[in-house]
Amino acid sequence: MRRGVILAVIGLVAAMLILVTLAATILHNAGTEVTPPSAPRSFSVSSGNGQVSLSWALPASDGGGTISTYRLYRSTVSGSLGQLITTTTSLTYDDLGVTNGQVYYYTVSAVNAGGEGPRSEERVGQPTSEPPPAASTEVDFIDVGQGDSILISTADSKHVLIDAGPESADSIIISFLQGHSVTTLDALIITHPDADHIGGADEVLGSFTVLRVYHPGFVKDTVAYDNFVAAANAEGCAIYTDAQIDPGDYLQLSSSVTFQVMAINAQASDANSASVVIKMSYGTVDFLFEGDAPSAVEAQMMSNPAFNLDVEILKVGHHGSSSSTSDAFLTTTSPAVAVICVGAGNSYGHPTAQTLGRLSDHGVTVYRTDLDGTVVVSTNGTTWSVS
Repeated sequence: MRRGVILAVIGLVAAMLILVTLAATILHNAGTEVTPPSAPRSFSVSSGNGQVSLSWALPASDGGGTISTYRLYRSTVSGSLGQLITTTTSLTYDDLGVTNGQVYYYTVSAVNAGGEGPRSEERVGQPTSEPPPAASTEVDFIDVGQGDSILISTADSKHVLIDAGPESADSIIISFLQGHSVTTLDALIITHPDADHIGGADEVLGSFTVLRVYHPGFVKDTVAYDNFVAAANAEGCAIYTDAQIDPGDYLQLSSSVTFQVMAINAQASDANSASVVIKMSYGTVDFLFEGDAPSAVEAQMMSNPAFNLDVEILKVGHHGSSSSTSDAFLTTTSPAVAVICVGAGNSYGHPTAQTLGRLSDHGVTVYRTDLDGTVVVSTNGTTWSVS
C-alpha cells in the first residue's frame, strides 16, 4: 500500500514538472517571436555591357531570427512589384543577359523564419554597350608617410580605396576623401594586414559607407588587424577574401574600369607574400598595384601564361624594398611610370639604392611620396598625366 502511494506521488510530481517545463517553453517562445527582418541597406546598382551588378548590406534588424535568403526583384516599370529573379544567400548578384539600352528597376528583400521583410528602395540599372564616357579616371597616391593609401576615382564615378595607411594617418586619409567629395566607397581593398597598410581602416569604415571589403584573409595577431575585422563586420557589407577570390578573377566594381586580381594568398608564409595585387585598366592604360608583394610573388605572376602584366603605371612593391621589383619583373611589366609610397627619413632605408638602380636601368620615371607629396595620375583611357 505504502509503495503504491509513493509511486503515485512520484508520478504526480513528474507530471507537474512536465507541465511546468511546457509552460516555460510556451512563455519563452512567446517572448522571442521572430518577425520579418527590415529591408537590406546600401542597395547599389552598377551597369555594364549586357549585365547589371547589384550589392547590398545587412538589414538594420534581423527580426530576432537568422536571415536565410535574400530575394531580388526586377521590373521594367517603376513602382511595380516586379519579377522575382533570384533567391540568394549572397550580398551581391550579377544580373546577366539583360538587354542593352533597357531600363530596369530593382528591389531586394530579406527573409527569415518570420517571413519576408519589406523591400529596399528601388534602384535603376541600364546596361549599355556604348564606349566609356569621355571622362578621366584619377588615381591619388596619398602621402601618408611610411605606408600605402591609394584612392581611385573612376570615369563612372566609383570610388575604390586600396589600403588605409598607418594609424597615425587616419585623419589625413579621411580629410583627403572628404575633400574629394567621397561619401561612399564602392570598395575598400586591404592588400595585407601590416600596420602601415591597415592602421586607418577602422576609422575609414566608421567614417564612410563602404559597400565591399576585400582582403587576403591572412590573419595577423595585432590590435590593428582586430580593429579592422571588427569594423568591417560592423559595417555589414560584403567581405571577400582568398576563400571567395582566386588569381585571375575580376572584381565587379565599375562599368568602365576593370579590376583584376593578380595575386592573393591567405596561406602565405608571411603577410607581405599574402598581398592582394590588382591590375586596373581603363581603355589602353594599365596600372599595377603591388601592395608589399616580394619578388617570389612577382615570379608567380610572371609564370601564369594567362596574365598580361604589361602596364603603364606601376605602384612599386614594398615601398621600394630590395626584396621587390626584380629586374625580370620590370622587363615583363615595362612600366613608363613608377610610384613609390614611402615616408621621409624612414628607418627601413626605403627606397633602396638597388631598386632605384633597377628602375633607372629600365628607363622608368619615378615619383615618390616622400619627395613629391601626393602623386596624382589622371588618364582618359588613351593618354595619362602625372602631377
